[in-house]
Amino acid sequence: MKLSARPLIEVDSVNDFDISQQVEFTVGDPLTFYFQLVNLEKNRAQYGWNPPGMRYMPAVGATLALTFLNIDNAKQFTRYAFQPFAQDSSIWAVAILSSDPVGGTVNVKAVLSEGSTTTTFSLHGALSAAGQHVCKQ
Repeated sequence: MKLSARPLIEVDSVNDFDISQQVEFTVGDPLTFYFQLVNLEKNRAQYGWNPPGMRYMPAVGATLALTFLNIDNAKQFTRYAFQPFAQDSSIWAVAILSSDPVGGTVNVKAVLSEGSTTTTFSLHGALSAAGQHVCKQ
């Protein structure tokens, strides 16, 4: 399995959302970042699937940690995602606070833990934060 995730926008319910390459927001605004886990070895683009990948529903009790990367290691932070819809465990979300040090294009490293199995994947440029983050001393 090649695990990845699709960023989601305009999420209203388990059946009402759009898929995006990147979620855009303004620095300083809080955001709930929604995404759907997918297995990229299924429903491949070479066979006409768009977007490629089949949703992946992890085992009950799975946890998903996201690290929001920054060129300045001191500004990286990790949050645990949650499953906002009991009907579909492939959809996850994480809160980004107005005080979080995000700006520009943000890469995310994800670690899914299902019992004793850990799977790691990255989302390159999943978030785009416009504006400038002001650090308070």
